[in-house]
Amino acid sequence: MLVRIIAGAARGRRLIAPAGNKTRPTADRVRESIFNVIGSRIIDARVLDTFAGSGAMALEALSRGAREAFLIEIDKAAQQASRTNLNAAALGGRLYCGDALRVINRFKEPFDIIFLDPPYNKGLVEKILEKMLALGLISDTTLIVAELDVKAELILPAGLRSSKTSKYGDTAIYYCEKE
Repeated sequence: MLVRIIAGAARGRRLIAPAGNKTRPTADRVRESIFNVIGSRIIDARVLDTFAGSGAMALEALSRGAREAFLIEIDKAAQQASRTNLNAAALGGRLYCGDALRVINRFKEPFDIIFLDPPYNKGLVEKILEKMLALGLISDTTLIVAELDVKAELILPAGLRSSKTSKYGDTAIYYCEKE
């Protein structure tokens, strides 16, 4: 699958996707729609891209003006793809290798935007959001963008609500924030 940065300083830059079928990069049209919803909130934002895969979401955010981006990835092939893309795009960003539920313990301040695109049908969104709330990584102004299989049900932890849902084929995008 061809993946590229859609807009901003690195517009048009091609990104490599990890080999194999363990990851599924967010399609360009879906990513473009997500960033249209996010709009100017991306400017100077502190972004977390969990289950980063190729790093396309974080790199798109940096290209569009995010202040900093942190990527978390456990899969070795995806880590290599993210590292290669981060270096080639030269936009900044920091990759953390490991399990997202453990890596998030390293962070001490809330994020402005959190991207969650875990393996489908694993119940990971709910677990990681509960832990992020407990760690104080979600503020009153944090926007959470969760990508799930369209057939999956998102059950948000107490204190969070979904403000918008968009569907694209077999993908559902949930925009969530504190109640």
